[in-house]
Amino acid sequence: VLNLHGFVGYFEGLQEIPYELQITSPQQLTPSTSLTKISKENENGLDTFKGARYFDIIDNPIMYSPPNSTTFDVNGISVSISVYSPNNKYSANDFRPSMEKMMNAQKEFLGSINGTSKYNILLYLSEVNKEDATGFGALEHHTSTLAVLPEQMSLQDLEETLIDLVSHEFFHIVTPLNVHSKEIQYFSFNEPIMSKHLWMYEGTTEYFANLFQIQQNLIDEKDFLDRISEKMNNSALYDDEMSFTAMSENVLSTPYKENYGNVYEKGALISMCLDILLRDLSDGEFGVLWLMQELSLKYDHDTPFEDDEIIKEITKMTYPQIGTFFADHVVGNTPIDYDEILKIVGLEILGIDTET
Repeated sequence: VLNLHGFVGYFEGLQEIPYELQITSPQQLTPSTSLTKISKENENGLDTFKGARYFDIIDNPIMYSPPNSTTFDVNGISVSISVYSPNNKYSANDFRPSMEKMMNAQKEFLGSINGTSKYNILLYLSEVNKEDATGFGALEHHTSTLAVLPEQMSLQDLEETLIDLVSHEFFHIVTPLNVHSKEIQYFSFNEPIMSKHLWMYEGTTEYFANLFQIQQNLIDEKDFLDRISEKMNNSALYDDEMSFTAMSENVLSTPYKENYGNVYEKGALISMCLDILLRDLSDGEFGVLWLMQELSLKYDHDTPFEDDEIIKEITKMTYPQIGTFFADHVVGNTPIDYDEILKIVGLEILGIDTET
């Protein structure tokens, strides 16, 4: 697996010019990546890839492995699954039914949002020894997910884990692939300037990863509410009086970086609250998905928003009460009264467990 951040650099001031990447590889290995491959010279195993700019190169990992892949179409998106299984325990086709079902449900949920024409799932299965990968999880990229998991897991456990991982990562085609700020579009790799809007990039993505499952009948209402309850419990373990935009902007330094994990907990809850408030204020006509669809019409891969203006823009698109919610609970440091918001949809919190 080539994480190209570790192999390819750039000349100062030339991050936005086209790149061509050449890799020599053994004949028996096949590259899997979302990068565009120009050619392969079979005599010496030279693969040539291209990217429109430096970010395209380092945003697309490459997995070289014996051929083990399958491809299917998800409403106009070509999805490929590539698997490295050192003991040939699993094939890509083992994961195709569950991934195809899930991703079709995701695309149905997204509706008019079309963030990409291709998506790659790269699954590296480790033997779990000192000479192999021992850190497990996934990294999202704009048009691919790279997952590293133990080969010793059962197929059912691997499928369940992949569904949770890929369902989150795939939704990044909405944000930040389409909807993102200039800090992301023109990222400063040597002196990073972080965006204030992890509530959107990770929070909305994580909320969608759970919401689509109940909307598309992949889970039941109890399962969905259990997941929301778990996020409330988990978010209580972080600093609930820390401004979310301040944490996002300063996430590389203490004490903010210790609260990064809250983007998957409170970040998702922020989007849930926005969804409820929007639906309540619009008599059920609008929600967070509508909001992201509207923003996706204005912003895309090459059109970023101004970091300091997006909340004002969302407020103008919606209602003054949404601006107040942002001012108090996202920019401000007032904890969210989840009980008050959930009562809008007929739910009541019996208690939050902070002893987890």
